[in-house]
Amino acid sequence: MKQVKIFITKKGYQKDEKGNQVETTLYARPCAECFKLMQHYGIKKVYYTTKEGDIISVNTNKVDTNEEFVSDAQRLFKEDRHWIT
Repeated sequence: MKQVKIFITKKGYQKDEKGNQVETTLYARPCAECFKLMQHYGIKKVYYTTKEGDIISVNTNKVDTNEEFVSDAQRLFKEDRHWIT
């Protein structure tokens, strides 16, 4: 794949000081297995959001896929709470 870049974002909701529900960004870093797949398919760059609202840019070939990273979705699934949104 030539020039493929992936942007991953995750949104959530929280209450502001007035009690109104407002949209916010969440941590959306891909897990190690996702990075392995991206490397396999030749995806060179991935962007993801943080809970602070920042956007992180990563070259997939510089990610250590031996480092264990569990995504929020994987953690909830392991806790048998995968049905929670």
